[in-house]
Amino acid sequence: MSKGLRFIKGIASKLDYLQELGVSGLWINPPWKQRAELETYHGYGIQNFLDIDPRFGTRQDFRDLVDAAHDRGMYVVVDVVFNHSGNNFFYDDRFRCCRNNLLEMHPARQPAVNAR
Repeated sequence: MSKGLRFIKGIASKLDYLQELGVSGLWINPPWKQRAELETYHGYGIQNFLDIDPRFGTRQDFRDLVDAAHDRGMYVVVDVVFNHSGNNFFYDDRFRCCRNNLLEMHPARQPAVNAR
């Protein structure tokens, strides 16, 4: 990772200053892992809703930011855009059973009821 990135730590380093200004909450652009080949920076190419994009930091960096903001009485709102993710989310085998169960429960997969 190139120096100068890791925006989450940068935000965390300014929390005292923001609190002095009277800021009571942070609204964070989508920090979720995005498809690198799309070169997105705004959160519209999300690949994994369970992980932080390495350009912004790590999950622990994000957890530390949220904890530090809460320690100062600040709210943290995390923006997310579900309808722009397309087929970018790749599940590994750990989630295959859950995904299959959800598909089986989908109403379109249920047998038609004979409505007389």
